[in-house]
Amino acid sequence: MKIAAPLLTAAGLIFSVWQYQHQQAYNDAQEFRRKTWEKRLEAYTELGNLAAQLVTAAAQPQRFDSLGSRFEQVYWGKLPLFDDRGVEQKLKAFHDEVQDTRHREGELNALKAKGYALMKECQKSLHRSWYEAAAY
Repeated sequence: MKIAAPLLTAAGLIFSVWQYQHQQAYNDAQEFRRKTWEKRLEAYTELGNLAAQLVTAAAQPQRFDSLGSRFEQVYWGKLPLFDDRGVEQKLKAFHDEVQDTRHREGELNALKAKGYALMKECQKSLHRSWYEAAAY
């Protein structure tokens, strides 16, 4: 009996420490997912703004080229960090259309359609990643 009480106290203390560490790891994982989702939202918002500006500037070659350069920076810099197959496919199609339009081979309607499809896929990606984060 003399040894049972200290053993139960020690077991309770060890369990409490384990539970705290487990909860802390869960909280850290949730925080990481939240921050990742926010960064994805930020990148997709920037992408959406650039896509809209590119579509509206297609008839102004100098402005379109300037925006096209900015789009290239986002395309190669931020977006590879977010691995989403659907967004990747739509982004590639839009990127190719921007390049065609820069070289005056594309049509404005195709650029608009691919820009819209890209943004819808970004929206789906955000929904999926939000619900995946909420599931944890």
